[in-house]
Amino acid sequence: MQGRIEGLIAKIGVEIPSITSMNFARFEDSSQVAEALFSHKINIGILSSENISGQRGSLKIMDLYSEERLWAVPRSVPTSDVIESSRTAKNINSHPALTKYVSTPALTTWNVGTVNWYRDKLPFSESYFKATTHFSAIQMVSAGLASCHIPATLIANLPKSVKQNLNFFDIDGAGRSICLAFPKHFCSSRVFMDFVGKCRSTLRQQYDLTRQEALLELDLIVIK
Repeated sequence: MQGRIEGLIAKIGVEIPSITSMNFARFEDSSQVAEALFSHKINIGILSSENISGQRGSLKIMDLYSEERLWAVPRSVPTSDVIESSRTAKNINSHPALTKYVSTPALTTWNVGTVNWYRDKLPFSESYFKATTHFSAIQMVSAGLASCHIPATLIANLPKSVKQNLNFFDIDGAGRSICLAFPKHFCSSRVFMDFVGKCRSTLRQQYDLTRQEALLELDLIVIK
């Protein structure tokens, strides 16, 4: 939902008269959002739940949605070879694109899941490319050079020229839980709680719509 969240939240704020101003900040990774919350640089954060799982004593944490992790592979690699390679942990028919993957070290939490998955499913594949964003990572896959993991909600934002070069695989259960968090002392403010409640409802609805948009235009391949 990148590129949409700020607009949705801004609209909610404008519709509540008691809110007189809003500031937005973007971070590369959930760990940076968590640090900004802990250091009181921001009042509300949207981030991966695991980054603040031990902070429920000081933070109010509201679950938003579970972000699905998809595996993007160049369309030039036959689907049957991709599936069999992931099942056998061997590069069936020796496809160069399967020997490399794009890691995202700056996106710490996400990258841990990626590295562990490739180590388990494609041990012959190495982290040849490193990218700071999912958008950068998917460009290398679209060029036929490697594979990568991508959040399902990001697909709707990809240009058709990129998507037409890719196949997307549902790798089941490799996603992350996204939440909305803020210091507990804000719970005493009726205006604040009204605002975050509307944000939570709106973001959940938008996630469902974005996910549907993404999956409707794809022939998503499920690997069991």
